[in-house]
Amino acid sequence: MTTTKGASRRNVLKSGASAAALASVSSPFLATYALGQSKFDWQKYKGTTLDALLVKNPRSDLMQAHEKEFTELTGIT
Repeated sequence: MTTTKGASRRNVLKSGASAAALASVSSPFLATYALGQSKFDWQKYKGTTLDALLVKNPRSDLMQAHEKEFTELTGIT
């Protein structure tokens, strides 16, 4: 039997199983932390005006198409 340095298939599988077990234990903490962002104030900068110079391209078309939605959500024009 020879030993090789580096990752063996068995060690990789053990590490994967350990990572999965750790993730399942810590997932309630992660969900609580992520849900803690629900106090974000979208209207914090209501009344602010942004001026943007856009070059004609698909990204600027997308931004212009959603401008009304952005203004309704944030109060920023």
